[in-house]
Amino acid sequence: MINRRFLLVLTVSFLLLPLTTTWVKNDNASAYENPTDIANYTTEAFTEKFTGTIPAKAFVGPDNAFAVVNASIHAATSTLFLEVYTLSSQNLIDSLIYAKVTNGVDVVVLLEFDHVSGYEDDYTEQAAYNLSNAGVEVLWTTPDYTFTHAKFWVIDGQFTYVYSGNWAPSSLPADTDARTNREMGLMFDDSDIAFFYESIFLEDYAKATAYSGTDPGHTLPSEDSGTYVPVKVSPLTLTEYMEVIPVFSPNNSYAMLSSLIDNATTTIDVQQQYLTHTCDLTYDLIDAANSGVTVRVMYPEPTTASKNVTELLLQNGIEVRFSYSLYNHNKFLNVDGETVSVSSINWSNGSVVDNREAGAIVKNTNIATYLGDVFEWDWENYTHIPSGFLSLVHTWTTPDGLETFSLDTTTYTDGIHQIKVIGNPNVGDPIIDEYDFNIVNLDWWGIVISEVRFDAVTETSGEFFELYNDFSFDVAIGGWTVSDNLYTYTIPADTIFLADDILVFVRDSAVYTTEMNDLGITSPVFDYVYDSLILGNTGDILVLDGPHGNVDAVVWGTGTYTGVTAWTGSIDDTESLQRDPANHDTDDCSVDFIVRVPNPGTVYVTETPSGFIPGFILSTTLSAIAVVTIVVIFRKRKK
Repeated sequence: MINRRFLLVLTVSFLLLPLTTTWVKNDNASAYENPTDIANYTTEAFTEKFTGTIPAKAFVGPDNAFAVVNASIHAATSTLFLEVYTLSSQNLIDSLIYAKVTNGVDVVVLLEFDHVSGYEDDYTEQAAYNLSNAGVEVLWTTPDYTFTHAKFWVIDGQFTYVYSGNWAPSSLPADTDARTNREMGLMFDDSDIAFFYESIFLEDYAKATAYSGTDPGHTLPSEDSGTYVPVKVSPLTLTEYMEVIPVFSPNNSYAMLSSLIDNATTTIDVQQQYLTHTCDLTYDLIDAANSGVTVRVMYPEPTTASKNVTELLLQNGIEVRFSYSLYNHNKFLNVDGETVSVSSINWSNGSVVDNREAGAIVKNTNIATYLGDVFEWDWENYTHIPSGFLSLVHTWTTPDGLETFSLDTTTYTDGIHQIKVIGNPNVGDPIIDEYDFNIVNLDWWGIVISEVRFDAVTETSGEFFELYNDFSFDVAIGGWTVSDNLYTYTIPADTIFLADDILVFVRDSAVYTTEMNDLGITSPVFDYVYDSLILGNTGDILVLDGPHGNVDAVVWGTGTYTGVTAWTGSIDDTESLQRDPANHDTDDCSVDFIVRVPNPGTVYVTETPSGFIPGFILSTTLSAIAVVTIVVIFRKRKK
């Protein structure tokens, strides 16, 4: 069998050689409908559509998936080829060993060596050892992909399985009551489909490295039980006409999924582990929603870093719900209630472009209904509606385009939000624009001037100042101004001040770098260069203003600013004023600042902010003002 496999690997590698080139995004909206008609094929050329009356199965985790997967292993008679990201289920490891040792099946397992989490590394390494030690052929997948994240297997050259979950107790619990992951899978009983998937497996097999190692001594995860009541006790087994398209990253996944979305006419339901705001598929979804398709998206409550995708979807009329109870590890797409995609593909460019991923698109109403029922159940029973996200689209139709409204900011998360304004004036063309603004519902203020060097060796070229954002969220500061007694500098448009970040503004980058090096500061950091401020050595002010007034002010020497007490000490051109701690502001600069050697890009903070000026907090009134300002600008522009 080994010699036959190597011959097949050689043959398949030769046939697929033109198909293993760089992935190319294909914007052809007919790619799904006519997969063999894609212009400029490159790697998408291998895609086929298998049509006909095909025995198939749809299954769901945790409801019935373990039984299906375990039965597939025990039903194997000649070959079992498995490619999976993580393998940690002792039950399934035992079944694979049984298939090899007792039933004489040629079992080959391709595993990812490097995982996002260390515990997955340990589990998979232990599984590799256990299998190899029992005589199962185990290989580490090629590092040509960032991750081999696929979850598919082919049995006896006849049965093809694709699944959204790993071979782990969390994705395939033996106890169907276990409250673990929501997953979905498909099986096709068709030798032509099996040959296609087996060909991809053997291509990856040819690049893989044989496992070798000693017992690492890791403990595999235990099986859980729980109180989950299955939505689907049994898998769906049917023999009907259907259309099946294999989906693989990086080969054709974007072309196929994007085309499937583009061809939607009525509804799109998405159940994903996560979406990112940089993924092209996310914007394809938005395009569909804007064209009139009803779109619903379900995924776990996002982290701070990915909240912006929620707001992006809501702003474009897409209904979003956060899943809970079961962990939503699914990667499911249902279009028009008749075509579904089940795969390992998360909606990120990494999954689409850089990973080896696997799945299938199948057009069959009964399969779509079966899996769609699970989506509906989860949507109604295992989700909650997001709160704290801005989903406001404001429209106005008055003749002059001037209208005001109130917004209760306490229902939204802190940070950058976007409002879409759609104007339909009686005269002139429609106006559509989006406006970023900040919501801060805190009783303390986190953006301050943290360092000022007003006395430089080379005046004024060696001067600089620094801002610090102590908030745990980003703030849009484009268009904010920094002023001294005479001049004003405007921060560049679209500037986003990241959470817990520092921005350094310098008068002259070359002189700044030289003078910092002379003071022993190598490779000094800076972010922006200004040319409009001249800071007086004997006394001056540095004032940071936002669109609604003063944000922070630093005063020294003979300088004056209402409400702020000046710093009055001695300093020379080897030192700077530094706020210490940086998250403390009493409006008395003699208290808030100390003198020491410049330290651009570094701040010292206390653990809990105290003594802050509430400052530029956007209340309901100020948020309303921000919106009114946009409309007034439109009005002036249209006159």
